[in-house]
Order: sequence, then C-alpha cells, then structure tokens
Amino acid sequence: WDDFGQLLIVLNEDVPPNAVLLWQYVPHMYGRGGVNKVLPKIWSAFRKEGRDQVILAHEVMAPWGRRPSHWYYAWHHRRQWKSAVREASLLAISTERWFENWAPVNPRLRQKGFVLPSPNSIDRVPVPEGHKRAWRVEKGLDPDTKILAWFGSVSTSKQLEWVLDAWETANRAGIH
Repeated sequence: WDDFGQLLIVLNEDVPPNAVLLWQYVPHMYGRGGVNKVLPKIWSAFRKEGRDQVILAHEVMAPWGRRPSHWYYAWHHRRQWKSAVREASLLAISTERWFENWAPVNPRLRQKGFVLPSPNSIDRVPVPEGHKRAWRVEKGLDPDTKILAWFGSVSTSKQLEWVLDAWETANRAGIH
C-alpha cells in the first residue's frame, strides 16, 4: 500500500478499465495509524482515467486526541477523507452522524454522498413474550429498566457521545 507505481500496475492489470472500483474505506485499514499517502493518489489517478469509483466509508476519521501521534493521524485522516470526497463517483457512509456532520459543509458530499448502514452479523433471535421483563426481574432490575449493550472498550475513538445521543433519541421516541 505504500508503492504508488506498483499498486497502480497491479490494479490496472487486475481490474478491467470499465469496471466500477468499489473501495472499502476504514482509515485504520490502510497504513500505520490509518495514514496512507498513496491511497489518495491512486483515487486521483483512477478519476483522471475516467474510472468510476464507489467508496464505502465505514469510518471517516479518528477524533483529535491528547497525544501528538493522535493529532498526526487525525490530521491525515481528514486529508484522506477530503480526497475520498473529491475523487469518488459515489460515497456511501455507514454512519448517519458522519454524513450529518460533513454534508452541510461540503457541497461535493451533498451531491454524491448517501447513508448506507453497515450490515450486522449478530443474528436476531426471537424471544417469548415477556422474556425481557422476566430477565430484568431475575437480574434484580426494575422490569422497565432500559439496557444499553456496549461492545469493546470506551475511548475517544469510539465516539461514545454519539451512542449516548442515539440512546437518548431512541428513549424520547419510545423505542425500547
């Protein structure tokens, strides 16, 4: 991912010129700390060749952090994202909040961006009527207690405030 010439050769050999290139964009997937200076150059080269590129953005960028290394890759993520918006034919963003934050200030994103939530690999399992209530009582909770499940650790990069905002919105809407 760090050799522009070689990457361009391989992609041009393996991908027919009339194919739509579908990029899965998660900044941390490319390079160290999600910093890859070659990827935007590849996008630009393909756009100049007239190739259609659809970028599926799961994450857009890391938040600013407390350490200089966090600032370094957060800054680079923002540069990569601007390039993605400029070079893509279409941009599908999996998180509505990213789109809400960026579309108002970026005309290109408003034109070619849209929200496309990521699929979930957790199977839905039907439960008998009254199960949620009985489970809460069994655990010593009030039967009407609302529960938020969180996967992973809590850190700046996990955007906990977004989860809490969604939680509050769901509660106001009466979604349980």
